[in-house]
Amino acid sequence: GSIFNTQQTGLPMTWEAKSLEIVPQTNGDIQTVQVKLLRAVSKINLLVSHDYQTPIRITDVAFGPFMGDRFYLFKDANTVVPEIPYDAVYSSINYDGLEIDLPVGTSTRTLTLYVYPSSAYKVNMPEPYTVGFKSLINNEVITYPTKPILNSTGLPIREILRNKLININVKISETNTQFDYIVQDWGTETINVPEFK
Repeated sequence: GSIFNTQQTGLPMTWEAKSLEIVPQTNGDIQTVQVKLLRAVSKINLLVSHDYQTPIRITDVAFGPFMGDRFYLFKDANTVVPEIPYDAVYSSINYDGLEIDLPVGTSTRTLTLYVYPSSAYKVNMPEPYTVGFKSLINNEVITYPTKPILNSTGLPIREILRNKLININVKISETNTQFDYIVQDWGTETINVPEFK
């Protein structure tokens, strides 16, 4: 599947420097090695806020059919999209029965989803990269129209490559629902691993 329990297993990563040679030290000195890793998945953050004068509850979140069932952990330079096998199968993911309560004037905690690289877009087919949800307001179920996930130029995204960060900010009001998207590189993080033998 394309959802990871990161606290138990971490995220799949690949080593970017392919020509690094680690030579055993004969004099007993500590050897320091710089390793540059690349996350092999991407991260989607969903943050929902509202301006109703009453609490609301998010009950369902649905992502379109862009969740791939496989990818290449190590890029295949011989394919058009070197991260994704040609026979990858894509499916939707729906989270229903949620009980995420939003008091007046607040937003949800960030809901995070980790996904495999994806190339689900096909010409003349429905847009796969979408998000939609439902809420409960004053005991009335409100369904918000499914919206395409957009890139920085305002066009629907056509793929999700590894190590991308997609932030989806949703503002619900009584008159409309506003989506704001930020699609960017995930960025770097320095991690110091204690010495070991």
